[in-house]
Amino acid sequence: MSRIPDAVLDEIKDKISISEVVSEYVKLNSKGGQLWGLCPFHEEKSPSFTVHDDKGFYHCFGCGKGGSVFNFIMDIENIGFIDAVKLLAEKAGVALEEETPEMQEQRSDKQAMLELYKRLAESFHYIYMHKDEASHAREYLEQRKISLETVKRFKVGYAPADSSWLYRFLRAKKYTDEFLEKSGVFSRNNPRYPIFRDRLMFPIFDQSGNVIAFGGRALDEGNTAKYLNSPDTVIFHKRKTLFGLYQSLPEIKKSNTFIVCEGYFDVLSLFEAGVMHAVAPLGTAFTEDQAMKLFRYANTCSLLFDSDRAGQEAAKKAALIVEKLNMECKVIQIQDKDPSDILQNSNVSLLKNIEKEGITSFTYMINRAKELYDYTSPNGKLAVFNEVQPFLEAIQSDIKLSSSIKTLAEEIDVDEQTIISDLQKQRKRPSHIRESHERTGAQRYDSSLELYLMLVIVHNRDRFLDVRRQIHLEDMQDHRAKEIYTALEESLREGETSFENLLNKIELDSIRNLVLQSYGSHEYVMHVDNVIRDLTCRFRIKQLEAKRKAVLQVIKSLEREEHTDMQRLQELLYEKKFIDEEIGKIRN
Repeated sequence: MSRIPDAVLDEIKDKISISEVVSEYVKLNSKGGQLWGLCPFHEEKSPSFTVHDDKGFYHCFGCGKGGSVFNFIMDIENIGFIDAVKLLAEKAGVALEEETPEMQEQRSDKQAMLELYKRLAESFHYIYMHKDEASHAREYLEQRKISLETVKRFKVGYAPADSSWLYRFLRAKKYTDEFLEKSGVFSRNNPRYPIFRDRLMFPIFDQSGNVIAFGGRALDEGNTAKYLNSPDTVIFHKRKTLFGLYQSLPEIKKSNTFIVCEGYFDVLSLFEAGVMHAVAPLGTAFTEDQAMKLFRYANTCSLLFDSDRAGQEAAKKAALIVEKLNMECKVIQIQDKDPSDILQNSNVSLLKNIEKEGITSFTYMINRAKELYDYTSPNGKLAVFNEVQPFLEAIQSDIKLSSSIKTLAEEIDVDEQTIISDLQKQRKRPSHIRESHERTGAQRYDSSLELYLMLVIVHNRDRFLDVRRQIHLEDMQDHRAKEIYTALEESLREGETSFENLLNKIELDSIRNLVLQSYGSHEYVMHVDNVIRDLTCRFRIKQLEAKRKAVLQVIKSLEREEHTDMQRLQELLYEKKFIDEEIGKIRN
């Protein structure tokens, strides 16, 4: 069963109250018209865990956990949404609908793919451990100082050089040609030719421990493609997946931190040294999707990339992504090229204490910029500012932004107010530069206007169609608003209106908690028409003003040219006039 109909969820909630379910795990007492108890998700001496029967949700003011009765069972029993619904349906005496043929086929395809990859991982690992043809693979890992314990932990394997072996093996297991063509293990040009041959095989697990893809390292140094990864399939999306997450997850949760490094051997080398909270993207740049997935489990991180120019650029981009999620971030700089080199140089103690080498990501940005430009000259100071400006724009906290501006001012010997003035001129994040007492409510900063609007829509779902005609997902900058918008869009497309299904579509705990906390406030359901109209107008004005600024810049550039393109200039002046009129109409 891949989706539970809203009617079934409503029936379960009608037949069994959330306090009735929670009280089986937590002793609840009535106080001030609400039910309170000690939170089951963290240790506390005074009750901060409250249950609202009328609204149908729980919330802990201590650890921030909250949700519907379904979320409570998912958290307390450590099970998925579908299993939580089944458990509560049985408790409430509600019959669940049977899967449709389409739902059964989709689930069957995914299950068959997972079984295929599990079988392949076990086969590759067995060949590596026991077959003579894998002897050079075992020697290679010994040279890289990767122990047998780590090999077994990550289930490292070997794909034989024989190009006909894999097809014969899988056909003998009764897999059809049609299924193997979409499996992601054979060439698109030749559906019988495996993409992994004579390679070390690194199974890629999801966070539940299912093998969903492979990474292969060539053992023939003459091979032009040193590393290959599985293509995207029904069970694998490269941009959303991280190598080592399954193995690292217990330590990431325990330590509330993670290390992002570049590749498979970096992760293995750190594990060899006892640093067991490292992950790596899959041969591509670190993505926002990967960062958001990690943010579910920890809010501090270290970035450990190669010391070459490409590695420095990767660290810069990753730091920017992490900062947008308001995580605490450090960048680790080492003399050796990567952790694997350190391990080979037998410097295990350095690897064990690698995180002590980290500096704040903003300090890293400034240092890198100062290496690139002569920061003693006016043009060099401006170049350093331009280099770190995107990072300043990404900072969510006013206090952190103020501190960062002060640090930059000291590093390049420029007055703080000058930097603030330049940021204001850029009109990127002007509200962060103003005094906090000048801002209230949805006007506090531009990105929260988007978030505020989405929270209003969460409480007034019938208005989403009107809003989406005027505001599209790509128009938004705030990642929190974008995730809520996406969940609303998916719910609309699937005909779902329940609060539970909407929450289930929001991946990040922090954003889910924002939605839950909004249910305790009346501000999202008062004067709805006026609020939505006001917020939508503000959003449109913000977009038009940005467009107006871009047009003005081009106009000024054309006016400075010796031979001005008058026709182009006239077109731009008309466009500016039109934008001004549109802004005027909205404001009126």
